[in-house]
Amino acid sequence: MEYFSRLAPHKLINTHIDPGITTTSVFDQMTNKEWLSYSYSANSVVNIALRAESQLTERYLLMAGFKTDFSSRTGKNFVDNGNIIEQIKSIEANYYHFTSGSLISLKNGNTIFTGIQYTLGIKHNKKQLINLTDAREYNPVDNTALQGIRQDKMTFSYHALSFFFGASFTLGKGRPDQKN
Repeated sequence: MEYFSRLAPHKLINTHIDPGITTTSVFDQMTNKEWLSYSYSANSVVNIALRAESQLTERYLLMAGFKTDFSSRTGKNFVDNGNIIEQIKSIEANYYHFTSGSLISLKNGNTIFTGIQYTLGIKHNKKQLINLTDAREYNPVDNTALQGIRQDKMTFSYHALSFFFGASFTLGKGRPDQKN
């Protein structure tokens, strides 16, 4: 089991804008002079991992496992002196890992491990990263060009398959507890 504590919103990347980037009149009209800064915040989260194994024969061990990887990101922006400091965009999804593998013991303490892991992550009703279906010259709601208003109707689906292979070889005369 692992526990991650809550983190209050704070600046992750703090930038100072040089007034010389534009004319004085345009710079004074800028409502958010922190537009290059980014913030981060996190909820507390507990992840768990479970494992089971079965010794099928003296030399063959079968293993299975399950692990969670819950997202702690809140997606909340940080407000500093009236300026909204946005978070770096990412998809906050929970992932579930299912694993299976085997360990084969060979002579002299040598072992071979093989395994497979399937990871699943699904999140519904997320805000679209980009909306091109109703593109506008300028979208004042999201402050973007050539895009429509982003809506909370995106579904995120993540599937991954991983393969593992490992080998451990004892060099020399073998394990100290073995007679030659």
